[in-house]
Amino acid sequence: MNIINSDSRGIPIRDRSVDLVLTSPPYNCGCFYDEKWNDSMDMSDYWCEVDSWCDEFYRVSKPMGFAVINVAIDIKKKERRRNPHRTRVPVEPIALPWIEKMKISGWDYRGSHLWHKFHDPENVYYHTPRNGTHKMPAISGAGTTVVVARKLGRVGIGCEISIETIMKSLFYINQMDMFTDNETVDMTV
Repeated sequence: MNIINSDSRGIPIRDRSVDLVLTSPPYNCGCFYDEKWNDSMDMSDYWCEVDSWCDEFYRVSKPMGFAVINVAIDIKKKERRRNPHRTRVPVEPIALPWIEKMKISGWDYRGSHLWHKFHDPENVYYHTPRNGTHKMPAISGAGTTVVVARKLGRVGIGCEISIETIMKSLFYINQMDMFTDNETVDMTV
């Protein structure tokens, strides 16, 4: 297992080497991650970021590779509320534009799947070809997908821009108590 401290717009992995990209990227809905990511940017700036991610996911994926991107169908942008007397918070579609961005980057769209937070990374692995060894959660976050890869005997490579998030991931992974004395989680900075 390896977690790389890197921006997902320039992943230090060779071209066409990953079987599965599995990620739950920021939605741009105003969440605080850390000082390295602005999750309240203008949507046009967000979609430029998404373009970069999609291109990079495609670059590192093998020709018959898969991408599973966990995004919300719509997002609520609370700070965009124009009328404080309205009872509904305006929403912005996010899933369909993500699909279009992936297609522009070269991906074939093969369908949608409802995501169940605690079980789906494992389910995704079971439904992808087993002849490959590498998968990469492009935005590593809590490290769940890297742990699931290890649990299922796959090679997991995480990529995360925030050192603070990587340290939380390593703490989480170590709490799983799934390693022998000779095994470690490598962190590349």
